[in-house]
Amino acid sequence: GQIGMDEWTHFMLISRSGFAARQVNSLLDKALQRNRSILHELQRMFDVADRSKCGMLEFPEIVSMYAQKLWHLRPSCAGPVKQMTDEELGAGSPEEFAREVLQAMDINGDERVSYAEFMAYSLGRRKHEVLLHLYDLSNGAAKQVSPWLIGKELEGVWHTGVVVYGKEYY
Repeated sequence: GQIGMDEWTHFMLISRSGFAARQVNSLLDKALQRNRSILHELQRMFDVADRSKCGMLEFPEIVSMYAQKLWHLRPSCAGPVKQMTDEELGAGSPEEFAREVLQAMDINGDERVSYAEFMAYSLGRRKHEVLLHLYDLSNGAAKQVSPWLIGKELEGVWHTGVVVYGKEYY
């Protein structure tokens, strides 16, 4: 088979990012079934913004997209992307829109948006808080009892739980 330039560009950018390529590609497969041109459209949005051609969007580049009214998306950390009208875009601040983009899309906290982060967000992936709880099942008793039982002092008898989407798994 053959691949087009869009597929090759996507593969090269996503594979070098080391960022959840399998998940992004799974989302992309589903999106392509609904809209055959989605990959091209998203790549074009990213490419126009990436003036330095480094595969990362800096804050000034994102501000420029809103100032020039080239991007109409209004990201949300929790919900779907909203498309703004020209009136909404004109009434808002390009800097504020760019801050919202960074807050919603920047996964690793480097104040930039990589191609992979952009694709993941644009295809429906969202950031979610994950907590790790660490419990001492002995409530401190292990420190006193462990030398007698095993001949070595233990700080505790540890157990962990991971909280995702508000539910704890252990």
